[in-house]
Amino acid sequence: MTNTREINGFIDTNNSVRDNLDRIANASGVFITWDQEAGNWSFIANDTGSSVKSFTDNNILGSVNVSGSSINELYNTAIVNFPNKDLRKTVDTVTVAVAEADRYPQELDNILNININCINDPIQAQYIASRELKQSRVDKIVQFRTDYTANGLKAGDLIDLTIDYYDFSSKVFRIISIDEEDGDNGSLIYGISALEYDADVYSTAGLEREYRSKQTDITPEELNTEKDRIDDQDTGKDIFRLLAGNLATSLLKNVLGLDEETGELTNDLSFQDPSLQSYMENFKKPAVTVGGNEKACENTTVTVTFEYDTDDCSSCFFDAPNVEYDYTITGIDASETTIPLTGTVASTGGSGSLDIPIGELDGEDKTMTVTIGGESQVVELAYDRGFSFAFSTDATDDTITEGDSVEITITGTDVEDGSYAYSITGARTDVVTTALTGNVTMSSNSGSITIATDDDSTFTGGGTITFAIDTANVHTCSISGGTIDITIEDNETDEPGTPGATDFVCKTATIPLVYCGTFDGETQYLKSLTIVKSITVQKVDSGGVEVPATVSVSNPGTATAAINIDSTVRVDTTAGQAGFDADVITSFNSPPNGGDTTITGTTSTVKGY
Repeated sequence: MTNTREINGFIDTNNSVRDNLDRIANASGVFITWDQEAGNWSFIANDTGSSVKSFTDNNILGSVNVSGSSINELYNTAIVNFPNKDLRKTVDTVTVAVAEADRYPQELDNILNININCINDPIQAQYIASRELKQSRVDKIVQFRTDYTANGLKAGDLIDLTIDYYDFSSKVFRIISIDEEDGDNGSLIYGISALEYDADVYSTAGLEREYRSKQTDITPEELNTEKDRIDDQDTGKDIFRLLAGNLATSLLKNVLGLDEETGELTNDLSFQDPSLQSYMENFKKPAVTVGGNEKACENTTVTVTFEYDTDDCSSCFFDAPNVEYDYTITGIDASETTIPLTGTVASTGGSGSLDIPIGELDGEDKTMTVTIGGESQVVELAYDRGFSFAFSTDATDDTITEGDSVEITITGTDVEDGSYAYSITGARTDVVTTALTGNVTMSSNSGSITIATDDDSTFTGGGTITFAIDTANVHTCSISGGTIDITIEDNETDEPGTPGATDFVCKTATIPLVYCGTFDGETQYLKSLTIVKSITVQKVDSGGVEVPATVSVSNPGTATAAINIDSTVRVDTTAGQAGFDADVITSFNSPPNGGDTTITGTTSTVKGY
């Protein structure tokens, strides 16, 4: 099927702009409409669709007028006159008629003549004839008025009507015109005229193109020597594409002299058509880009992909032929794969792939390089270690309470000595103070790690964390048993009640009030903090202020030492409440460097006991 939205022809500038727009719209199958909101003309496709608004007795004002055409006004044949590109733009005709069996009784012949000079495709002309003929026989027109809710509708939009009197049940119409009116009381009223909609109007079933040329019995009205030259060039291009689509044939290899490595033609060629001469002189295989696996284990299949480099085809002059490229595989022995280490691989439609089965690597890692069409992909190959990890803990049922720690003992099977990456994930990592990622050391198939936690002083209901030995590294192929789950139970036993359901219970916490720093004797940098005085405060669920509950020093004894707030509690600050006012640091300034220097920060006043 051709493109029904395409025009290719002449526009007469002696005609008005609107007249030319109407011609283009008719050829393209669109409606021209004035967009009141945007304040400009716009186009709506005359095509299949669905209703954008429904109308019933609830939003129709007054009566609905329904009209149609008499039998003598119905068209039963459509003829489109157009410049046929198969006949070098000679005016041709396409005729579409309603079958005799589909006509009404006593229906007389009635021909719809359409002249279109801005299309040249016979299939498109046939589609226009079919569409206009079918549309002319769908002749039911409705006219009605509606309220402001029709604002935004445009000519060409589909709507549906439900009117019991006319047996309309969501019957679809296409708006022909819509006019804005002012009601007597200043209200906004729209008058709508709409044509019955039938999706079969746009069907392309049965449309076929019969090629017409100057070899037929139709004689063109004029000869065009420039068109003859272009036709000859097109023929040259077709020949070239035919050759380019068969790069592996003996014709290119022997007659034209195709260089297998560069893909260029080496023989001196001479063609009568200068365009074809230029194409063939610049002919070459397109370069490729490669990709695919970067890491893989033994006993798996590595896939290396390649595709034409579109930036390299400025002088290729063909459309994705099936091309063969040489490939080489280095870095592995012939016994370690089941395909040859050198050969050719073919593209299909501009791309291709090479599957390389990898066998046993004899206990060593290797680096394989695959080169296709001069471009390479490096793949890191690892042999299958086949070792595993098992875990045990010093906690009952692998369960601890927040604030406690757990030691995980790691037992390996055939595990090489060294460091292995780990990760800690899960719902309760918020209370884990051990680094969530790092390395564990395995020696003689044994290793351990201690995971410490803090009490967050908040009821959360508990949860789990997962400790895992990282299996993502390609050099640890086939690790098994690489994880263990640890359950962390909540240290707070009282779950907050539903407001109004239980009595309010006063909740308290102990927070630091006075801090004393320890400084390195040589560098004078902060090493640690000691809490020398704490106070009891009342905790609240909302409002108040967040104050530190626990603190620590990072990078102690160095220039980058800093005071960290590890956990906080929310404290009541209500004025007039029992207790004494205490200024508590809520955020710390940079620590001082040495001596009896006060630890400072931003403070808030809370009620202490």
